[in-house]
Amino acid sequence: MARQNPKPVNRLSEKEIKEIKTKFLKVYSRTGVLTYSAERAGSTVVQIRKWLSRDEAFAKRFDQMQEKFVDTLEMVAVQRAMEKSDTLLLALLKANRPKKYRENVKMEADVNEKKTVTLVFSKDEIGDMPNFAKGETPSGGTAEETET
Repeated sequence: MARQNPKPVNRLSEKEIKEIKTKFLKVYSRTGVLTYSAERAGSTVVQIRKWLSRDEAFAKRFDQMQEKFVDTLEMVAVQRAMEKSDTLLLALLKANRPKKYRENVKMEADVNEKKTVTLVFSKDEIGDMPNFAKGETPSGGTAEETET
């Protein structure tokens, strides 16, 4: 596709600007790609960003089109997950029902006799955390090794 050379904005009528914005939003809602959408609408990313920062109504419509695009992606992901991808299905379940499907680690400790502190971490948040219950320290050694 040949790249269009956009007409300078200061030479556009209000009607032309409105048409460009409308076309941009339509293309963006289907692609989610800023540069491609701007070019298809006969504008530039720089100009689109200026309009987004100065035109509250346009910025609001942009956010709505972005949500529409992500919703479309999510629908495709759901369809693929149900048809052929257990990994994708699990990721969607974790995102939509984290209390039930996210891998959590729960630790409880008695602090004084009247209070209990509960810490809950997802598996990815824990990473290489030391196992304090086994006497490990943040440096990787054990409590006995670091005391000497």
